[in-house]
Amino acid sequence: MVRPVGAPGGLRILSFPATLKIVTPLHIGTGHDALRNGFDYVVDRTTGEVQIIDVDRALADLTDEEIAKARDGRIASALGQARRESCLITSYRLRREGDLDELRPTMRDPLSGKAMVPGSSLKGAMRTALLGSIVAPEGSAHPTQRPAIEALAAVAPTALGREATPQNRDLMRAVRISDFILERGQTDLFDVAVERLRPRPGEASGIPMWVEAIAPGAILHGTISIEQETPLRRAADPPAARAFGGILVATLRKRAAAIARYERAAHDQAGATAHPLFALIEAAESEGPTYVNVGWGSGWHAKTIYPEYTAIDATAAQQVAQAGWAEQLRRRRMPPDTPIPRPYPSSRRIARRSDQSYPMGWVTVRTEHRVLYPRAP
Repeated sequence: MVRPVGAPGGLRILSFPATLKIVTPLHIGTGHDALRNGFDYVVDRTTGEVQIIDVDRALADLTDEEIAKARDGRIASALGQARRESCLITSYRLRREGDLDELRPTMRDPLSGKAMVPGSSLKGAMRTALLGSIVAPEGSAHPTQRPAIEALAAVAPTALGREATPQNRDLMRAVRISDFILERGQTDLFDVAVERLRPRPGEASGIPMWVEAIAPGAILHGTISIEQETPLRRAADPPAARAFGGILVATLRKRAAAIARYERAAHDQAGATAHPLFALIEAAESEGPTYVNVGWGSGWHAKTIYPEYTAIDATAAQQVAQAGWAEQLRRRRMPPDTPIPRPYPSSRRIARRSDQSYPMGWVTVRTEHRVLYPRAP
């Protein structure tokens, strides 16, 4: 058992060394446009090698005349092999033939250049797990009764004895998570396709795209800190306090199992075969690894508490799904009365390599039971 120790100013914080192990390809994008062949990387058609360059460094190495001569701004192609090596960020070897006109890079630590998982990604998954754990027991957050689902993770406006914004009343303010940096393992290229659980006759999967992702088996290290015995935590409603108290293990496990159960049920409903990983995740709710689903391609159901609604109240699930579907229709400029597909969501992002396929973004998190900060005097 970890014992909290005093901190300056009376604040009590437990800081845990934490390890993420990548179970399925994890891609967290940079927020910028996809990299383009010839501009940001080149592909050797003979060897299948993909060389990704640092464009800013390349521009510094090229003369104004060379830049002007670069056809359509294709800087990577203009460098030539020798100088391309000096500007190389990383290189990969394609495992199958096919066009690679653009790819989505993964986020990297600006100091070390290593792939990383931002602390905000893990914290967001924790917050969703917290909301789902509060809702699940009694269905107490039915949309018709309590539309502001996000408010479940916040204490009452008067609970702190002073006026506070909703952000300052949010329980997750008591959690601080560092960025996780790749320590062992590698990144690789994966082609990711949209696959429907129930495809229409003659319908093919969506156009695949290439992404740079942290490969299964990789290890990343970081730190998770949780404030103890603060006014914020003392003011929490009992369901929220219980869920928050187990957020590093019990709450995250419940959340992962809820996603896995929903996935297996959705595949059964569509007459499809679920990935065997979901059975392992569901079985780990009570013991075993602590699974978390994060990053791009993990799906709408992993980023919302829709699986919990599905389990407790079909009407609530329908209302939540309708809101998500309406947003999709708006983005696609489709008629607003287009019916929600069954099951919903009806498609998944699947990462593929050779003869294997993976649901995106599953990791396990493990914390060491020792206090990093504050240290005992």
